[in-house]
Amino acid sequence: MFAELIRPSPIEWPKETLHMRGVEAEIAFRIGRDIAPRAEPLSEDEVFAAIDSVHVAIEVVDTRLADWKNADRLWVLADNQSNGGFVYDPVGVPWRGQDFTDAPVKLTIDGRVAVEGRGGNPAGDPRWLLVWLINHCAHHRGGVSAGAFVTTGSYTGMIFVDPGATVEAEFPGLGRAAVHFA
Repeated sequence: MFAELIRPSPIEWPKETLHMRGVEAEIAFRIGRDIAPRAEPLSEDEVFAAIDSVHVAIEVVDTRLADWKNADRLWVLADNQSNGGFVYDPVGVPWRGQDFTDAPVKLTIDGRVAVEGRGGNPAGDPRWLLVWLINHCAHHRGGVSAGAFVTTGSYTGMIFVDPGATVEAEFPGLGRAAVHFA
């Protein structure tokens, strides 16, 4: 994600920056210390020791592609994986190795519940994705800097919202994040 697209909650998102407004409730891990580049994989324990906190987040999905649903995967990659923004709860909770495979989640739009349930993200345990990504970055991308967020996918699926909508994601026990689209 580009740094200018990462913003703390609550936030009013400027309307002129988006072509569409998709939202997804996610859990993000914040890295607490630099992870140096290395060829050998980090163990799960090493990755977990580098995590400082866990945050509720809303991914703002946007694209510049006219036919994004049918676009070649490389076009989507070139379009920043359709990431138009990232809104996070700046407080978060300390990382204690929590299991988020059956996390409760609620996504509200303009005060009405759009999604409420329990579960994990489509890949299963997000900690597995966290370990994979950290190792990928350590081996191929020059490491990971302290303060970076790792988000591991939607717990609610993508929902489109209209201009003027206010969206809130909540994971009980973790916190909440909110964005208003001007």
